[in-house]
Amino acid sequence: MKHLFKLIVSQSLVLASLVFLFTSAHAQTFSFCVFESSDISDTSLLTSIHINATLTQNGDAVDILIMNDSIPGDDWVTSEVPTITKIAFDDDSGLSLPAPTFSNSPPDVIFGIDNSLNIPGSNNIGFTTTYGFIADPPPTTTGLDPGEALLVSFADTNIAALEQAMNNGDLRIAVHVQQIGSASTDDGASFVNKIPEPSSTILMGIAALIGISVRKR
Repeated sequence: MKHLFKLIVSQSLVLASLVFLFTSAHAQTFSFCVFESSDISDTSLLTSIHINATLTQNGDAVDILIMNDSIPGDDWVTSEVPTITKIAFDDDSGLSLPAPTFSNSPPDVIFGIDNSLNIPGSNNIGFTTTYGFIADPPPTTTGLDPGEALLVSFADTNIAALEQAMNNGDLRIAVHVQQIGSASTDDGASFVNKIPEPSSTILMGIAALIGISVRKR
């Protein structure tokens, strides 16, 4: 009876792990790190800027919600707040992605398409804009303030393929942030999505659990 109980528990753990991986694969969030900050005299201010991109499958399309998760009100924020004014995609995935559409939200967030958009410092990381979005002038008024987001959608796209491209670094997202601390509105810093650590150890652990359950039969 003990062996049967252990087998059931083991199989339950395997199933729970597989369910976790499956659901996670359909709503993966990528955080961003700074790669250009020459305009910022106090780089400690950059640690309070938080940017995320969350991928979800929406029917036949993949939605990417680009969010400014910075928290206003800290000492480093003056009467201005850090605002995302440029967003660009560098697509080397070979997936033949269609041109994305986007949805401004809330109403005071207003972006337009500019596929020749340059993210400051992009040459330093070999980033070339394939699809670009820029806030309408004045950009620091219509860009993404803390708590605001831009929804970018790729039609007829599979989320697993898109996530793999981002995990491999074949598809990258870069943004330009202005109004950092007391810097002038013309100064800013550039961020790019982080490439997650490989999850091979997790997969190996699941394989081991499956192997144990099979041997105990």
